Amino acid sequence: MTHAATAKSSGMRVICAGESHVLLVQNETILAAGAVDHLLDCVERLKRYSSVPAVLVGATRCPQTGQVVTSGLNRQSPRSRTYDRVMPTLACMPVDTFDGNCLLVPEEMGQELAGKALTPAAGHRLRRKGYGIFLAPGFVGTCSLR
Repeated sequence: MTHAATAKSSGMRVICAGESHVLLVQNETILAAGAVDHLLDCVERLKRYSSVPAVLVGATRCPQTGQVVTSGLNRQSPRSRTYDRVMPTLACMPVDTFDGNCLLVPEEMGQELAGKALTPAAGHRLRRKGYGIFLAPGFVGTCSLR
């Protein structure tokens, strides 16, 4: 069961998801039906293969064009500061970081991230703390192009 609460002055919703995760969603994002359950199922599948705590990125697309708006990001080269946006597929996949409007994070990270921009730098901070970052399959919602 899920319920919603709004983070203070952040333009972000914080949705309690399951017993151990929270979903951080920018206010302009409209979640698809079943998105929270889809993300929780993905996290459960990841737990079977890895003991590393996972941060799950939900990709969004523009409702008018279908173009990817936010997603996981991979560096163009190991030392690069530029990224390629990753197109979601049918399976979870590891990514370097995110430009997220929708993140499912372990509960202990939810309060730390709530109210902060979900930028590539935030993703790198999570990786340094030992979290794996994965892009969920498919799209979890829509938001307008930036």
